[in-house]
Amino acid sequence: MGLSVLRICIVTHKLIKGDGQGRVNYEIVQTALQNGDSVLIISTEIDEVLLKNHKVEWIEIKTNYLPTNLLKYQLFALLSTITLKKEKYDFLLVNGFITWKKSDMNIVHFVHSSWLNSAYHPFRETKNLKTFYQYIYSLLNAKLERKSFKDTEKVVAVSNKVKQELLSSGLPENKIKVINNGVDITEFTPQKKVGLIVQNNILKGKIILFAGDIKSTRKNLDTVIKSLLYVPNVHLVVAGKKEGSIYPKMAEDFGLNDRIHFIGYRKDVAYLMSQVDIFVFPTRYDPFSLVVLEAMASGTAVITTKEAGVSSLLRNTNKQAGIVLEDPNNERELANAMNKILQDENLQKQFSTEGRLIAQENSWVNVSQKYLQEIIS
Repeated sequence: MGLSVLRICIVTHKLIKGDGQGRVNYEIVQTALQNGDSVLIISTEIDEVLLKNHKVEWIEIKTNYLPTNLLKYQLFALLSTITLKKEKYDFLLVNGFITWKKSDMNIVHFVHSSWLNSAYHPFRETKNLKTFYQYIYSLLNAKLERKSFKDTEKVVAVSNKVKQELLSSGLPENKIKVINNGVDITEFTPQKKVGLIVQNNILKGKIILFAGDIKSTRKNLDTVIKSLLYVPNVHLVVAGKKEGSIYPKMAEDFGLNDRIHFIGYRKDVAYLMSQVDIFVFPTRYDPFSLVVLEAMASGTAVITTKEAGVSSLLRNTNKQAGIVLEDPNNERELANAMNKILQDENLQKQFSTEGRLIAQENSWVNVSQKYLQEIIS
């Protein structure tokens, strides 16, 4: 840009620390402020910490009165376009399709055209009114995001998987930069194992953790449950809202109630990750899978699949923090991976040590610096 101090404008739905996409923007803002830049934020939500800085200006766009995200997001795009005034910023950063204005950088966390073509899109699994709405939502966003990617100066993909999806959508490679998502290595850090308390009992023996949405089949808890039939003497702790989930009944049907513990939504995931032997996340489709990197930062061995964008950190490095599965639906392959780690303490220690090192390389401090370098270049 040729400027030592910039006026950066970020347009996003939520700029809050606890949101995956929002966390990237939050870290970019903090780094920009440390650099002396000023930041204009156009969003529906903002982290209150940012409002305490006099170099942050927030323009709130309200859409909550509309009944669906499809309508909310279209209204947001319209209002953000009307609100944006070029004389108020030097650099415009957006996420996907969020405004009709041309941007300087578009950070892509999710490619709707790829999700639409996935075998695991809800509309392909079950056809009803709800999944039809999800199909229309994906279809519209797929069309609109193509325009946003075409109109931006620079596209940043949060993983190599996202980059490949962008290439498949027709975007030229010279327009794409990959900056992997980051992790808070202070919040997620190895801790002394003191045991997990579940229903007033301390679990004894080996423990495996699954954390995520357990109402969707995309995260693939069903294969984890099936694999447990081939992994004796181990407990599975499942963190996630269980209301409306089919999986507690599945665990009961398989006779695994005494070994599978559904603990509901938890805010202390960092603690949970540090107290288990393996974090398992055999996702069927995920542009990055931030939880896997968080487990690595916690010094916990991980098992994921090639369908997770984070797997590139495990495949393309001389460090190995876990096992990447080829087939998300193969419960025997998953069980073999679990048994391999559980039966080899040296391997478990290796995964713990090297996972932490990979996480440190991808700390939010390092990641946000990469973004700022791209902004000023």
